[in-house]
Amino acid sequence: MKIHTKALLDTCGFACKSLASDPETGGYAELDARAVFITEDSVERARAAQVGLAPFDPSRLPSLRYGDILISRARPDGQKEGLHIPAGRDAGLVVPVTGSDGFDRQIPFTGRHMLSARQQLLAMGPRGRQLNADQRTILEGIQGVFEIVAAKADPAVFSEELIGQAFMCSLLDHAGRIGTSISDAEFGRKARADMIRAQITRVRPDHPDGLSAAAAADLDEVFQDIGIRTSAQSGGEIRSIGGMEVTDEALRGMIMSNERLSREVFGALTATPLSRLGAAAVSSMEYDLLADELSDRALTGQWVDRAQRRAQEITGEQMPGYTFEMKVFSVDGIDILAIRDSVGSASGQAFVYSWPTADRIPLAEIGNETVLNISPEEIPGEEEVKRLQGILDSLIGDQALEAAHGRAIRMA
Repeated sequence: MKIHTKALLDTCGFACKSLASDPETGGYAELDARAVFITEDSVERARAAQVGLAPFDPSRLPSLRYGDILISRARPDGQKEGLHIPAGRDAGLVVPVTGSDGFDRQIPFTGRHMLSARQQLLAMGPRGRQLNADQRTILEGIQGVFEIVAAKADPAVFSEELIGQAFMCSLLDHAGRIGTSISDAEFGRKARADMIRAQITRVRPDHPDGLSAAAAADLDEVFQDIGIRTSAQSGGEIRSIGGMEVTDEALRGMIMSNERLSREVFGALTATPLSRLGAAAVSSMEYDLLADELSDRALTGQWVDRAQRRAQEITGEQMPGYTFEMKVFSVDGIDILAIRDSVGSASGQAFVYSWPTADRIPLAEIGNETVLNISPEEIPGEEEVKRLQGILDSLIGDQALEAAHGRAIRMA
């Protein structure tokens, strides 16, 4: 789109410093600059303002896209220079921000620094420092860019890192500080894949590439695939622990009877009611077999580590010498949590619980920390995202053909 640059800078621009390479020193010089984020708000206001400007030649204006940045800066020789930076690129701009130590420092706020700069600007209020007009305009510009990106998360237009920052922004507004084991770009790719899977589910609820919990396997099916005998295979045999018969209901009851374990661990990981968890007691040998066979489906990351520490703290706080081991897997649409501790090991048993991956809670409050329940192993590649998009496009095309065929029959 073509918008008069003067109208943009006059109506929505902000003062800042632009870093420019200095050939004499080999470093960077800070140049006085005025810049503007291209957002829906800045475009609307500039279009209204340019009506009153003298006639101009649109062919001499840059072709802009939402998320871009325009910069006007004064060079050391006194000449003015204009720069057009595409969306998501580092524009080399800095702005002063008051840190937690009470001192001002210059921080970058474009490209990969946008989300961090937003959080630092927002933090000034609680520290008793009001944002000045330029800082407020920068904050509004960053927010405007994130809203545009989240509404159109297209990697052909925006970088993966910018898409990830846009989605992460909404999570931070909800939860504050979040512990995570993945990058902004990886989070953006995962979010795009999940959005496509959700659309697939809306078009075809039972599609295996959707997010429907109904399409997930159950725990017995996973056990059968890896060679662990289930109650169904053994003629309804019920396993025993310490000479006591243990049913699936009893295993779920063990969790439900511990209010803290129910709320702070299982309740932080899944929306599945505890009464509907998959549950099974397995031998220590079968636990090792499960861990070995599903090793390529094991999940890691801060959320797994924090859940394990919390579960161990809760279950072992009254037991000197207590040992605890927990593994998490994701396979065929279900999450599997396997636990082996010194109490179960005394009778040669371990415990396995499961729930649909679609029911996993995105953000977990475990102890005093909020963590993102996504593991590095779950991040799809770009080819996988393209495959999912192809499936969605095909389903939408089939749906349109079916609708057109139905209309033709009615007309006939």
